[in-house]
Amino acid sequence: MTCAPSSKSRRHLRYKERRKETEARIADTRENLERLQDVRDEVDKQIRHLQRQAATARRYQVLKETERRLTAELLGTAPARDRQRR
Repeated sequence: MTCAPSSKSRRHLRYKERRKETEARIADTRENLERLQDVRDEVDKQIRHLQRQAATARRYQVLKETERRLTAELLGTAPARDRQRR
């Protein structure tokens, strides 16, 4: 059985239309992936910054505690347990 030319043309047009829609969806997906990567890059940058801030805060806490302990020792107000070790 042979198809009439108009039937082949309709199938060919449907194929071309579906192909065009598929290509458009693929292009949209690629754009979304690019945007997603941009967001990930920005979040990674913010995480690195926050990690540096956290490390700085931890160093500050250690130094501040050392300062308190040394000040207390200098002023003779160290807790009794510290003075007993001397």
